[in-house]
Amino acid sequence: MSQPESTDSVPSHLPDWFWARHSNPWSGGTRFAALPVLLYALYHRRSRLLAAGIGFLLINPVLFPEPARTDNWFSEVVLAERWWYEQGHTSFEPTFPTLINYLSVPTFLLTLYGAIRRRPRLTAIGGLLTIGLKVWFVDELVGRFRAERDGEPATNNG
Repeated sequence: MSQPESTDSVPSHLPDWFWARHSNPWSGGTRFAALPVLLYALYHRRSRLLAAGIGFLLINPVLFPEPARTDNWFSEVVLAERWWYEQGHTSFEPTFPTLINYLSVPTFLLTLYGAIRRRPRLTAIGGLLTIGLKVWFVDELVGRFRAERDGEPATNNG
């Protein structure tokens, strides 16, 4: 796998204790569950719930203790993200799989529009697509991380 030139991304400089706590599967699982809560809060104009949801997302990476085991997909997502950023990659660069994130931006914005305008189908479909794109992105990272860890040949996608 070719390595980008710079490792100046913010995530690549986060301390070990941050990544250790964030690799708790409860951290990843609850982050995925947060989007529907945020959309519900926007849709129903629940400002306290929206603030609580945003606050939860901010503290989530360090809210849970370091897990005893990381041999599960949610933990591997975090380990793969850390590995990806330490390789010098960023969340938005013109290579696969980060191109998936470019798709997620307009999808997420359309979803927010749907929630704010109280369009239930747009909100629901957009929310599912947004989560689906995130799952696709991080699953691609997990696959690359596992291949690197297990000494398998790098993919030709990026």
